[in-house]
Amino acid sequence: MSDHLIQIEGLSKKYCKDLQKSLWYGLQDSSREIFGISRNSELRSKEFWALQDINIQLRRGECLGLIGQNGAGKSTLLKILNGIIKPDKGKVTMRGRVAAIIELGAGFNPALTGKENIYANGAILGLRKLEIDLLYDSIVDFSELEHFIHSPVRYYSSGMRVRLGFSIAIHLKPDILLLDEVLAVGDIGFKIKSLNAMANLIQETAVIFVSHSVDQIARICSSVCLLENSKVAYLGEDISYGISQYEKTSPSPGTEYIHDGWAILSNISINEIPLKESGLCKIPFGHNLQIQFELKLNSNIEQFTIKVEFADSSNRIIAHYHSLHRSDAMRNISFEKACDLNIPNLNFTDGLYKVHFFIMDAEGIQQYYCYRNMFPLEMTGSGHQVKGFSSVLLDGKITSGKNLEAIPTKSKL
Repeated sequence: MSDHLIQIEGLSKKYCKDLQKSLWYGLQDSSREIFGISRNSELRSKEFWALQDINIQLRRGECLGLIGQNGAGKSTLLKILNGIIKPDKGKVTMRGRVAAIIELGAGFNPALTGKENIYANGAILGLRKLEIDLLYDSIVDFSELEHFIHSPVRYYSSGMRVRLGFSIAIHLKPDILLLDEVLAVGDIGFKIKSLNAMANLIQETAVIFVSHSVDQIARICSSVCLLENSKVAYLGEDISYGISQYEKTSPSPGTEYIHDGWAILSNISINEIPLKESGLCKIPFGHNLQIQFELKLNSNIEQFTIKVEFADSSNRIIAHYHSLHRSDAMRNISFEKACDLNIPNLNFTDGLYKVHFFIMDAEGIQQYYCYRNMFPLEMTGSGHQVKGFSSVLLDGKITSGKNLEAIPTKSKL
């Protein structure tokens, strides 16, 4: 018998762009299965391959980082491995107990309390009540939800659901663990604790970890798989090479994304110089960065946060500022504001950096606006060099006219 816990052989999955045709094709495929006929493996009208000819093997003690741009097929692959959807071609073999966190709140019954969901998830994985009893206190303690554990999960915020789901997954010690961007939510302390817990768990588990954070991939994964246009572009243990190939598929410099018209920035200035005229922004070590802009938000947005990432020449995120970590979410009142973001005491090593700017929801999960490579930044005069993938949390302050009001982020409980 093979010692691989996960074996993916020639896996392919297709979707249809047209809803009516998708329902009709689904009915056809279901009918074929009822009569013991294999699914149609060829593309039909308006269909496309979400995954094509994927071959992956994973042993116990290995962690595979799954990377790729949005739409590359990462979440589709995890859903197939978790048995949520069926492939159209190929074979998947999973050996042992499988735990997965592939969507916020997935696997939870919203009508049950946090405590009841802990026992329900344990029972699904085949644990007896006595075994769950022994783990219960540790699960609650790790999730830091002891004050809310007897409340229905439907009232949990997205961050709270991830905390509970992740805590359950690592304590039940499955043979296979599937994780999709679970560490994109939560405060810095919880992320560090979660990464450390994953590092310990990997020794006895096969893990597939999906993340856009290359520093997390580099820290905990033993191999990397890059998906590009539904196919494997790279699969191997050279994580630096895989990340470099991934970064080459990233959006081109100076690319602005406005998601469904939610947020629009205008009159952007960098250290009081208009963005269109600023060119390379040079900042001496220890000096401040000031980003001024006018912000117009959709009236459906009640609260929002602002995030700025700093990437080095290899596109590794070496530092970031997030308003949610330094204050509370801001209220959208008049939908048009002049803002001034001041980030003091930049202390990077000498070199060139890329600056990415985001407008996000109140919990820092959903993006309303993204400006990748907003401007190039050059640091000088540091006199030292910093190495590694760790991302530093920067201080900062946002000021504006009277229309931008900071309010406490209220829990749903």
